[in-house]
Amino acid sequence: MSRHESHDWPCWDEALPARVDVVVRNWSTAIAATDPWDNMLRDDVTGEVRAVAAALINAACDDEDARRRRIAGAAYAHGLFRRAQRFPKRLLSAELVALREAIRVDLQSGYWSATLVDQAIDGLVADLRLARHRAERAFDVGPDASVDIATMPRHPES
Repeated sequence: MSRHESHDWPCWDEALPARVDVVVRNWSTAIAATDPWDNMLRDDVTGEVRAVAAALINAACDDEDARRRRIAGAAYAHGLFRRAQRFPKRLLSAELVALREAIRVDLQSGYWSATLVDQAIDGLVADLRLARHRAERAFDVGPDASVDIATMPRHPES
């Protein structure tokens, strides 16, 4: 699909005007006082959240397959990291919800209107679902399983 063809889902043709460093800092601040993150070493708190945030923020829709691979790969690595920590699997979703809200906060601090921010966040729904599925998959199957992006649905159901 070229960048000039219409899309069936909210999409933009450039990176979101959110800053990865700010998003990760907002995310970390939001979860820092909550168990189990409050008991982790500082370097362990974020896991691979920074890579997931960068994949969500910096990927344009020009090459959807490459975008999906970046998101899936980062989320898979995050799931493996959390699995190695013996992190509660149910909290992977909570981390992604906090990441979505951290992105929203940074977008709201910029020049975008509330409507544009809402549209951008709506445009991330399928990507966040993909990230959740891949992180949970990594958590379930571990580091030895192969990751085949071609077999993943384009817009996974919740």
